[in-house]
Amino acid sequence: MEERFTLRPIGVVHSTVTDTRAMPVNGVPAAVEVYEEFAPALAELESNTHVWVIAWLDRADRATLQTAGRHARPGGSGRGVFSLRHASRPNPLGLTPARLLGVDGRRVQLDRLDFVDGTPVVDLKRYSPGWDAIFAARTYYETLPRGAEKPEQLGEDFYLDAIRFHGEECVGAALAARMMVHVARSWNVAVRDAALRVWVGRDGCLADGLQAITGATLGNGRLQVTDDAAVRFAHGWQHLRLRPRPQLPLRPDEVLRAPESALFGIHEERATDLV
Repeated sequence: MEERFTLRPIGVVHSTVTDTRAMPVNGVPAAVEVYEEFAPALAELESNTHVWVIAWLDRADRATLQTAGRHARPGGSGRGVFSLRHASRPNPLGLTPARLLGVDGRRVQLDRLDFVDGTPVVDLKRYSPGWDAIFAARTYYETLPRGAEKPEQLGEDFYLDAIRFHGEECVGAALAARMMVHVARSWNVAVRDAALRVWVGRDGCLADGLQAITGATLGNGRLQVTDDAAVRFAHGWQHLRLRPRPQLPLRPDEVLRAPESALFGIHEERATDLV
């Protein structure tokens, strides 16, 4: 039996981006202004570091049930929107986690949102690492080779993975992102491919970043820890060693923009070198 539900917006997004086509994949800094009648619900929100923002995507197409493009399987007709985070769907609810920067009155400041200016917000919920973080989870998209994608976008995607796992923005996390851009483009592999193995050294920031991006862990046997400053990768017969430069840029954004030659040396290896 068909039922209808009534949703009341509890606030609205304030963003510098007004066109959905211009929104970067990983969003931009933004705020949610909570309406006066719901202001009491903000009590103690700042005790959390991250929140879920649930929005009503009022510009989405509610008739779309499948979409093609990069999400389609080869030779297939498309993927159902229930298997995707696509905006268009029968009930266009958007779900985005964001780092809480502060609460100024009824204005909730967030590190990034992928909702455009004026998007109605229907709820805010605290992000719970115990309930919400499933590091072992995989999606179809993560099994796709990404070598053909633009390196700048890959770097941003990988860096976001790294800092959300590592807990802060730093040079090591940015370097991990750049190394994985090189691997993904050089070998045209999915970075979470079960056959991709990683050897990391004692740089904890770099190791955290690589673990976050690749999904390699000690438990699944894809991650090994060594005393070498270089990072090593293997995928089938392909073997690679990337050695960080002694002097790196001082800021993460500089690492993300720098030429590879300024970040690490590249050495192709024989399989026996990794034994």
